[in-house]
Amino acid sequence: MRMPGDFIGQWRVERTLGAGAMGVVYAAREPSTGRRAAIKVLHPRDYVASAESTDWLRHEAAALGRLRHPGIVEVYGVGETEDGLHFMAMELIEGTTLAGWLAQRPRPWSKIAAVMRDVADAVAAAHDAGLVHGDLKPDNIMVDAHGRVRVMDFGLAEALGPGVEEAAIDLDASTDDLDAETTRRNSSSPRGTPAYMAPERLCGGRSDTRTDQYSLAVTFYEALFGRRPFRGRSPAELYFRATRPVLRMMPTERKVPSWLHAIVARALASDPKHRFASLHRMVVALDARLCRRRIRQASWAGAIAAAVLVGLFTVPGIAAIRCPSRSLVVSSWTAAAATEAEGGVREAGVPVDGASRVRAEIDRRAAALEAARDETCRPDHDASDRDARRRRVECIRNAQAELETAIGTVRREPALATTVLAQPDGLECLRQ
Repeated sequence: MRMPGDFIGQWRVERTLGAGAMGVVYAAREPSTGRRAAIKVLHPRDYVASAESTDWLRHEAAALGRLRHPGIVEVYGVGETEDGLHFMAMELIEGTTLAGWLAQRPRPWSKIAAVMRDVADAVAAAHDAGLVHGDLKPDNIMVDAHGRVRVMDFGLAEALGPGVEEAAIDLDASTDDLDAETTRRNSSSPRGTPAYMAPERLCGGRSDTRTDQYSLAVTFYEALFGRRPFRGRSPAELYFRATRPVLRMMPTERKVPSWLHAIVARALASDPKHRFASLHRMVVALDARLCRRRIRQASWAGAIAAAVLVGLFTVPGIAAIRCPSRSLVVSSWTAAAATEAEGGVREAGVPVDGASRVRAEIDRRAAALEAARDETCRPDHDASDRDARRRRVECIRNAQAELETAIGTVRREPALATTVLAQPDGLECLRQ
């Protein structure tokens, strides 16, 4: 263990940042330039004079050296101490891990989505450079004081290509083992952290871009809901739960929009073919909805400002409240679409009665939306409380958008049907 003031190569140690499976990380400064860095030094136990340790560190340095992205830590170089320990100097991030950032205070889903969107973009850049991370999890993602993310710890990164099949994980391992990182030190185990591994990796499949996507989705889900999507007391139980046809019901204690849950659920599909074709596609899906939300917020801000200005020169209460057209309440749920969706859900492995329930649930929600619209927008509706009526109309419009999104997901990804429809129907705001 190095103490403050000790040197590691040309770097003077300032403090210890943390320790992991492979070594200890220090904050250090280069006296000649004043440049600060994070120095990763390999553990002396089992690694002194080990060719494997040298190869490991050089592998991570080379992997990071191939990447130039604001969301990935920069490597300054590698070296060896006078007492034979190997180290790597890299960009020092003044911040905390994603797990620490989430623990600081409750974070709104929009902030979490923005952070995880940047993580996905950074890992997509690694994929473009021909690398798979192999161990994405909250402890390998840093968030600085400005909310900027960096993906780190590419020690398990693999070059894309035919790859090598890995040994399956010990399915009888205990719960504690699920969070433990395994490395090349034990060639009989798959490399990474079992709790965040895709099902195919638990069985010894090779890492690729879609196993990274799955690990990122587990992290995303955990950040949103405070727990992982699948629980298990052993890798065998975890594998069993993760390979069921449908992701379990979305937790209701935290408000997360259905479109965001659907995106994460798709990346968590047990069959890699049902995940996004690439992380770039996932980023595009997130950007489309997050951008739409920002535009809607900006539009509301503009509308409020305009209303204030108009109010200075007009009699209050003159502007009309525009209701959605009844014919457009659920325009995509035609009889033909319903029949097609029901067949798709059945083909995805959902039992016949389950497929029928999916269709019946969408029918119910569409009918509830139409009834709410008719009640709120009828000519003789009590107009004495215009603010309440305006809130009801906005509630209906939001529920309409949510249902349209759900219908689109059911038609594109029928295996996720019951997951998407397990959440509230969006009309809770009318029942309060």
